[in-house]
Amino acid sequence: MWSIGAISALLLSGDVVFVDRDLPNFEYDRFEIIMELASKCDLSVIDDKRNPYWATVGRRPKSFVKSLLVLDEQVRLSARGALKHPWLSDPQWYAQLDAVYHKAISPWERQRQKKCRVQHIDTSRLKKSPLDSAAEVVYDRLKELKEVRSTYFAGHRGEERNEPRDSVME
Repeated sequence: MWSIGAISALLLSGDVVFVDRDLPNFEYDRFEIIMELASKCDLSVIDDKRNPYWATVGRRPKSFVKSLLVLDEQVRLSARGALKHPWLSDPQWYAQLDAVYHKAISPWERQRQKKCRVQHIDTSRLKKSPLDSAAEVVYDRLKELKEVRSTYFAGHRGEERNEPRDSVME
């Protein structure tokens, strides 16, 4: 359910919830800052009225996200609890969401199931077995790669970097 909360926050705000761009080292240590805020479950950005990403989000969606992004799993909303949250269960909102959902799926057509899921390949005209042909293709490709590699390393013998020229292909 934590993931549902994080994804909901991202969809609602258009930004990750565990972020503080005002920190001086944010540009250099984004990952560390995000991980530290997530490990503390610092959701102060949601209630920050100056935050442009969350300023227009209503209190019920914010409550939903805060109820899911809780470190203690015993306190965090369950799937059943999330579905009963006022933001999702309010009859007025439910009717609007249902109408939007049905409008979105109305043009969808059910795909017909194909009876034959495996394509038949006629091998009667092949002079060699498909396995032999595949092996030849792989062998030829490896030879090409070896030639490309030796051509590339002909001018780069490792003198500049003092690296040995051991070859895996040889």
